[in-house]
Amino acid sequence: MKVVDGTLILDNGKTFQGKIWKGDHFTQKEWMGEVVFNTSMVGYQEMLTDPSYNQQILCLTFPVIGVYGTNKNWSESIKAHARALIVHDLYFNGGEEYQRPSLLDFASKQQIPVMSDIDTRALVLELRKSGTRKGIIVETLAPQSSAKTKILEWAPRDHVQEVSVSRMIRMHGNGNKNSRDPKYRIAVYDFGVKSHIMESLKERGHEVIQVPYNTSKEDILDLEIDGLVLSNGPGDPTDLKEHLPTYKFLAEKFPTLGICLGHQILCLAFGAKTYKLSFGHRGGNHPVRQIDNGRVFLTSQNHGYAVDRKSLDVTDLIVTYESLNDFTVEGVKHKFLPIMSVQYHPEHNPGPRDSEFHFDQFLQMVGKK
Repeated sequence: MKVVDGTLILDNGKTFQGKIWKGDHFTQKEWMGEVVFNTSMVGYQEMLTDPSYNQQILCLTFPVIGVYGTNKNWSESIKAHARALIVHDLYFNGGEEYQRPSLLDFASKQQIPVMSDIDTRALVLELRKSGTRKGIIVETLAPQSSAKTKILEWAPRDHVQEVSVSRMIRMHGNGNKNSRDPKYRIAVYDFGVKSHIMESLKERGHEVIQVPYNTSKEDILDLEIDGLVLSNGPGDPTDLKEHLPTYKFLAEKFPTLGICLGHQILCLAFGAKTYKLSFGHRGGNHPVRQIDNGRVFLTSQNHGYAVDRKSLDVTDLIVTYESLNDFTVEGVKHKFLPIMSVQYHPEHNPGPRDSEFHFDQFLQMVGKK
């Protein structure tokens, strides 16, 4: 493992100094991405492997990271998608007492650099003040003038295309380990789906078919499904506007659940609008209120865009949940059709578990079809 002095340069000229930890096999000396922060105390492995962090440099606000190591069962996909990880204090030997690989071991294998000894409080305050920014991590001895030019010219693109599967994948439900006769067949449009969303459906005993983001309506109809899920994923939901008619057609035909990016896509498909948040919602302690009964629960969130509340007035969608931090839209349902969506993550990895009931609500809609 190599360690060198490093610099994070934001596209507004702000710089932050630290150390870059990278595997001996790394040949890359600079990493570009959208710089975002997450306030969770745990879940660094889940975050790094969450496809929603594609093309992003992730800064964690909790001061000490790496204490409990890593575990192959905690990953949300087969590889890491974040461009780099920024922490204040890196715990080197985390996981030793459990005989687990350390965070550095994991990051090295995934070719993800870890930047430590950086003033993460100052960085987060800058992001909260000026909004999410493009950034580049470079070795301090590298020419920084060219690095500044590169980050100004860099533009994130093809988010979903990079993380979606290229072919359909069928998975049998494991709610009953001896069962090969699942009750329902659910298609999941993969915009960058987390593995534990798939597990949450499988563990309830249903067959799940993961399909590419651009799968045609004819191919979906040929699957003879009972329900449809639009998954989480990275980027701007309007990047998929050419596919919105397909998603709307299918949502009108099958009980449908949208999650995170899938929530935004559903709202766009039915005529609403979305906008980019200043610095996004990323963390495991976001309070959400259920509008019809006032119930409040904590949610896990990871998104940079939100649904325009006023734009829903001209649609058949009504707001069901709202954020207690900034009152943004956190969930909707259709007035007449079995369609629901949530902005947060109902799967409980790394937590909390408060909103897991949404999977059961969705499956109840499927059962009433």
